[in-house]
Amino acid sequence: MTGSVAAGIERIIRDKGFVQGAIAARAGFSDQQFCDMLKGRKIIRADYLVPIAKALGVSVQEIYDAGKEYQPQEAV
Repeated sequence: MTGSVAAGIERIIRDKGFVQGAIAARAGFSDQQFCDMLKGRKIIRADYLVPIAKALGVSVQEIYDAGKEYQPQEAV
């Protein structure tokens, strides 16, 4: 099973009680860019992960680990 990076980021934001817009700003993205990444409308490039991880106060590995439980919903 593969995890989802976006799901890992969202889980960390939720678990730590962060505000998505604040994390976006700390990582150097606009609210819309960050939202598009988390919703799959924009690719989360590998070079984006370090600033996102720093903004969250975690390692890149922790983002991957947090997303491991993610299972995409099947289309109905």
